[in-house]
Amino acid sequence: MTQKLKTAVLLTGAAARISQEVAMLDMLMDPKRCGLKLSQDDTLIAGFSSGSLNLAAINACFSTGSQLGWDTYYKQTVLFPLRNKDVYKIKFPPFDTTPLRNTIQTFVDKMNCKKVGDLAFYSYILACSKEENKTLWACSQNPGDEYLNITDTFMASTAIPILFPPQEISSEAGQPREFPDGYFVDGGTLGTFDGFDSYLGQYVRQNEPFENMYIISPMRQTAKAEREGIMMMLKDQKMEGLDLLGGKLEQIIEWIAKFLEKISMNTFMTFLKALNAWTYNGQKMAKNIYISIPQMDKNFFIIDFDLEKKQYDAVTDWVGANPDKLAIPIDEFLKMNEGLMVEEQ
Repeated sequence: MTQKLKTAVLLTGAAARISQEVAMLDMLMDPKRCGLKLSQDDTLIAGFSSGSLNLAAINACFSTGSQLGWDTYYKQTVLFPLRNKDVYKIKFPPFDTTPLRNTIQTFVDKMNCKKVGDLAFYSYILACSKEENKTLWACSQNPGDEYLNITDTFMASTAIPILFPPQEISSEAGQPREFPDGYFVDGGTLGTFDGFDSYLGQYVRQNEPFENMYIISPMRQTAKAEREGIMMMLKDQKMEGLDLLGGKLEQIIEWIAKFLEKISMNTFMTFLKALNAWTYNGQKMAKNIYISIPQMDKNFFIIDFDLEKKQYDAVTDWVGANPDKLAIPIDEFLKMNEGLMVEEQ
């Protein structure tokens, strides 16, 4: 590898909280605040779950010569009008995610992108292999990943276990492929940026540490709180076949809870500790590592996509009231939030 990039942006996603991440990114890009600049010549992006969709939007809107506006196209035309019906149809789990595939396909067609290698930015999209029980990072710059179907890859990265069906990732016939076959689920299934030491670590070892790394995340809470939120939402819906579940609904929620533990605040903190401890030749992965995550008084349901603009506004209001918490150095963040490392229930 010869492309030495100075900035890394890691997008953790969290299903319907996709606009929270966009709000934090907007605040970081504000020249009156951090002045983060996104450039395909300078920035590496990694994302999973809904964070992978924001990765797609960055590629679509900030690549050289793009005619798609971040504000006018992505936010106003795609993100804010998004509704649950554009993502799934509720039925006996797994849900029907054909609407999400159609939404993603429309978006990637607009950005003229068919395969992972078409992404202009140095990009990693994470998905978890069910067969190998391993998190894999599809890289836009890796010839073995280049011909993976882009829609399939985003569908796999966002496939919430149990709720959304696993996905296969096709690739262009006759072209090299290193990425395994099989079924894949959400890239956060085994934890926040699981395997970062292998993938990002390899990049740094072959090049040099980044100048700045930004970990951007929607608000996170305990797995117990997430589980209760999903249970409440499902019970409020007229789910096809719900009357056939009987006592199994609780069991299904418990299966989902095992995944939610992997995207909770606890495991986010666990990732940050591991990232902060990583070194190569005495150097950290980046000279400066910043954490950007809102910590509001109340969060939004993780699978309710009907309130994207409201979530965006709630986060920008929070940043306005807490400007010093927009980009916190990782050492300071870990020290400030040490008390959040509590036992999950």
